Amino acid sequence: MAKIQNIETLLAEQAIRKAVTYYSRGCDRCDVDIFKMAFHDDAEVKYGTYDGHYEKFCEDIVEGNLT
Repeated sequence: MAKIQNIETLLAEQAIRKAVTYYSRGCDRCDVDIFKMAFHDDAEVKYGTYDGHYEKFCEDIVEGNLT
């Protein structure tokens, strides 16, 4: 049972690293498509004064509408 939990933990950590990489790379390269890969399809973002769907958030960040 411990081995299964260890594997599940490793898979979860890998998924988190992947999301953080997409987020960082998308911001750094101003690439909306990569940036969006950091989020689930139904993600909602609450960041500062922004409160809405992740796609609009990504587009606004890349376009410089949010700082």
